[in-house]
Amino acid sequence: IRFINDTYPNAIFDLLRERYHDLLFDLLPALKKVVEQHRYWEIRFWAALAVAEIGKIGFTRMQNQVLDHWATDKRAYVRAATGYPLAYLAEDKSTRDNVRKLLNRWSDPDWGRGPDTWRYRWTAASTYKQIGLIGQDWARDWAYEGLKQIASYNDIRLLYATIHSLVVLSLQEELEHTLFTLKNWISEFCQKKPDEQSDEDIKPQYLTTLLAFIELCEIHTADPLTESNSDSDVKDDNQYRIGNILSLMEKSRATSGDIWQLAVNIGISTFKFRLEDLFFSLITFWTEYASDASEYQTTITNLVAEVFTGLESRDKKLVWNLLRRWEKDSRDKDLANIAAMARTEIRKRVL
Repeated sequence: IRFINDTYPNAIFDLLRERYHDLLFDLLPALKKVVEQHRYWEIRFWAALAVAEIGKIGFTRMQNQVLDHWATDKRAYVRAATGYPLAYLAEDKSTRDNVRKLLNRWSDPDWGRGPDTWRYRWTAASTYKQIGLIGQDWARDWAYEGLKQIASYNDIRLLYATIHSLVVLSLQEELEHTLFTLKNWISEFCQKKPDEQSDEDIKPQYLTTLLAFIELCEIHTADPLTESNSDSDVKDDNQYRIGNILSLMEKSRATSGDIWQLAVNIGISTFKFRLEDLFFSLITFWTEYASDASEYQTTITNLVAEVFTGLESRDKKLVWNLLRRWEKDSRDKDLANIAAMARTEIRKRVL
């Protein structure tokens, strides 16, 4: 439908909202179908916001007729669409509590809906991402706290959903906030006493934090040869903000700050879960990018040395032997150089 005057749609909607509520609710099935079936993302997005506007009149009715169906849909893009109206309604103080209660219920470990339970939680993770993108402190805190709850479930689908949300937030100028969040998560999990929480309870949260950090490192490693002269972020073709995580780590290392502590804890944790190959792969990946940047070579060297000092004896032996092999490998001079520097730094700390 096209209108001659752009103000007409709002005028018609206001009239329906004031006098003809039932007619608006009658639109929900059609809007629901548009979001589920239309080929263009922009159309689906605006249809979802129209659902949100109707939700201001009757949140529960909107939830029952639309949101519960989207949240349990087998198609990921439909479940993800739930976040658009909920984030929109979260910005409005009059409906924020409704959104909070709904997401708390979907995320609650004591609340379940049989085989659909994981889909509700997956949808909550996706919605927390949309709320975090609002860009205000209250929204950011809410999003990260909600994602921490989703990370506690032992379900690989929810692990991926949580990591995806963290990555998207990090790409919207939220990298440092995301890293601080991971640092708080892993610190909290490390401080748990055995009688407070079983290993099975801790493991999903711990593993999600570990894998999220690895993913962020792979994405946010800017090539020193192509980044700008200032240490500002680099913008890519998709208007995302690619940060330089090595630069952040080096700045944090000087004061043993949060980001440096996070990197060290993550490195040690990979050995705890027998995922040390991820740590080794990350070191080789960073080495390639740091080949012409001595300050980042120092960062990598110190990280390897500090992780080494926190390992069990058997893992120290594993790392030492690997570094020795890397140092002797003439095919990769950059990696051999990092290995030699790391062994020298380790000797300083051990002796």
